[in-house]
Amino acid sequence: MIGKREEAEVIVRLDQFEGNVHICVHAWPAMYRKMVRLYGPSRDGEAKHSARWVLPLKVISFRRVSQKSSKRTGLPFPGRKRRAEGQSGENL
Repeated sequence: MIGKREEAEVIVRLDQFEGNVHICVHAWPAMYRKMVRLYGPSRDGEAKHSARWVLPLKVISFRRVSQKSSKRTGLPFPGRKRRAEGQSGENL
């Protein structure tokens, strides 16, 4: 798999109707190797840019972001900033 730092992503789609999870790893070689170790070969075989897996829904789980890594807001991302003026110059 060819890796590009600015394009690396993992997409997870939960299909509750069928009870499956669809996982796509794109341009992230380390995550691709981890997925092959955990869940076996991908549906695409030896992937060059992206690989896909379809797994039962009960096989995966998500972890919460720990409070140590988050800031004072308790969120994993900073809060939105408000503009002091609107588009036409009026105060908000």
